[in-house]
Amino acid sequence: MHKSLAAIAAVLVGCQTIGDADDYQFVYAAGTSGTTSGAGGQGGGLPPKLQCGESPTPSANGCPAACTSCSAGVCLIDCAGGSECKGKTLTCPEGMHCEVRCDADGACSGAIVECPSDYACSLTCDGALACENAHLECSAIGPCKVTCGKSTSCQGTAVFCGENACDATCGDGSKPKQHCSGACSCKKC
Repeated sequence: MHKSLAAIAAVLVGCQTIGDADDYQFVYAAGTSGTTSGAGGQGGGLPPKLQCGESPTPSANGCPAACTSCSAGVCLIDCAGGSECKGKTLTCPEGMHCEVRCDADGACSGAIVECPSDYACSLTCDGALACENAHLECSAIGPCKVTCGKSTSCQGTAVFCGENACDATCGDGSKPKQHCSGACSCKKC
């Protein structure tokens, strides 16, 4: 890989180049670092000792205001009311896993879900057009999952995967458009 392209790629996945253009040093939230080869390692840009589909242990305490509730390091953003989160940007807090539930008709239509940079993130769409034209912006390092329950739940939904596993589970009907470039695993409906 050309050295300048390697440096750009390193910046995009949150790491610094050191030594040869194909070696990267990762510096992530917990303040630890490690080196891996640009040849792919455990899923391309995943930190050392983190396997595809795994996520770091949450570091945050308490329950941030963005969450409806929190349990065992997971922030729940519950968009259960009709059109409650429609057209909104839902930003998951850093330092914990995030679960966004859109269980009503049109609840998250046109919404943008921004996952935490290092942790697992999931979006559940289980109403008619619940996540119509919604965007799920996955974590850079944590695994990402979208679940589409009803036939039109994920109509026009786009999932932008990170470096970790990026999975979709669907009932009959609409399927999200997954952009899996760089993901260590990509399971489509």
